[in-house]
Amino acid sequence: MPSDIRDDMDLILRQLEQTRTGSPQMSLQPSVTSPARQKAAVNKKMIELDPETIEKNKATIREGYQALFEEIQKLSKESTLTLEDLSEPLPLSAFTIKDEALALLADPSKGGDNGITLVGCSEQSLLGFYLIAKKLYDDKMLDETVNAFILLTHIAPEVSPFWLGLGLAYEAKQDWIEAGRALQKAIEVNPTDFAPFRVLIRIAAEIHDFDTVIKLLEQHKESEAIKEDVATALECMPQIIKGGL
Repeated sequence: MPSDIRDDMDLILRQLEQTRTGSPQMSLQPSVTSPARQKAAVNKKMIELDPETIEKNKATIREGYQALFEEIQKLSKESTLTLEDLSEPLPLSAFTIKDEALALLADPSKGGDNGITLVGCSEQSLLGFYLIAKKLYDDKMLDETVNAFILLTHIAPEVSPFWLGLGLAYEAKQDWIEAGRALQKAIEVNPTDFAPFRVLIRIAAEIHDFDTVIKLLEQHKESEAIKEDVATALECMPQIIKGGL
């Protein structure tokens, strides 16, 4: 049942690439009326952070952006980034985010309900940011990877693969608590995707604590989109707990 981390990162890429064909299953820019966007907007308006937390968020978001942009600059030729998984070459300007916008992302009460519009990112720009975050991960630059995915979850909190990527980055750092939080957020944003459950099971096996993941599986066992996967996971759980899978 537990899967390989690299396979999980590749799964995220496949999900994000579905935007090219206009698949309704995954979009980097959900409609204004989508439940995920509505909930994210409500949550932003309700959240009021203390100044110390806001400053910490600003630093983390800036560091994440700096790590991504520096890597993009290294890979670019003639100020243009060309990657196999991008539909077309993108100029560096497609990845430029003003410092004021980054600062607003750090304070949910002031940033508005659409981070994508705030920073001026296209779907392909966000995909490019993800590809670079994945490269940081593959290069074992885990602190930079965490910060990069924190940035992406602030830009597009309604895009569940970014939360999954953040969870995987924390998992690689063996920060089990933050990994669990990010993965549960991925489930909250998109309860029809079983991938976060799979990673939570892997973490549970690593730390020998299955209470949370079993509870989550029980809560979602009637979910039509994933009920077969959930049933299989629950059926296999005794063996997983014993270390047999």
